[in-house]
Amino acid sequence: MRIRRATCLLAVSFAIAPLGACDDPLRPRDVAGTYVLRSLRGEQPPAVLGAAGNGQLIILADTLRLNADGTGSEIWLLQYTGQYAAESGRLEVPILFEIHDGRLEGVYLCPVDRFCLPVAPPLQGDFTRDGLVLAVGRHGEGPFDFRRID
Repeated sequence: MRIRRATCLLAVSFAIAPLGACDDPLRPRDVAGTYVLRSLRGEQPPAVLGAAGNGQLIILADTLRLNADGTGSEIWLLQYTGQYAAESGRLEVPILFEIHDGRLEGVYLCPVDRFCLPVAPPLQGDFTRDGLVLAVGRHGEGPFDFRRID
C-alpha cells in the first residue's frame, strides 16, 4: 500500500511539475530598460505620423523607458512642417504598465506640467527577442517596432 501511494504521489508530482515551469510570467523588472524606435508602420524614422492640408507631423525619434516598478515614459522628438512654418519639439509622457500573458499593457498619463484630456489609446505590445513591438501606442495603431538598447 505504501509503495502504491508513493508511486501515485511521484506520478502526480511529475505531471504537475511542467505546469509550474510554464507559469513563469514576465514581470516589469524583467523588461525594464530603454527601447528606441526602429520603425513606425514599416517606415524608419524620420517618419510621417500624419498630414493635413499643407502640414506634416514627423517623428524624428521615439524612446520608450520601462522601469522595474511598472512606471515609465515615452519621449518623442517631433517636427511639424507647414506651408509657412516649421517647428521641432520634445514631448515626454509618463506611462503605467503591467505584463499580462507576456504582453505589455499600459496607459499614458497626463504630464504634470500640462493640461490634457485622457483620450490617448492604451499601450499594447508584444516583447520580441531584441525589443518590443507595439500594436497600439499614443499615435494610434502600429506596428511600432522598438529595439532594446540596455
